[in-house]
Amino acid sequence: MKKIDALFTQTIDGITCCRGHAIPLWATLLGENQINFSINSVYAENCTLELYHSGEKAPYARIRVPEEYRIGGNYAIGVFGQDPDDLEYT
Repeated sequence: MKKIDALFTQTIDGITCCRGHAIPLWATLLGENQINFSINSVYAENCTLELYHSGEKAPYARIRVPEEYRIGGNYAIGVFGQDPDDLEYT
């Protein structure tokens, strides 16, 4: 499996992102600086990942997952530079 930081990156809502891995589902820490999110939704027409600082009610980033990051029924996105100890997501 290729490390996601070896892939093309782009900035979405101030967060550096790239195409993620479809498996495993949910959030997976890939090294110190990489978090992979894989969300399964076969019938969804789009997907937005919201990132929150722990305990906050408002997201600090809303990342609309690009359609090209969809793999079958999964939206998979890698994010960089986020502190997993201070991160919640929806």
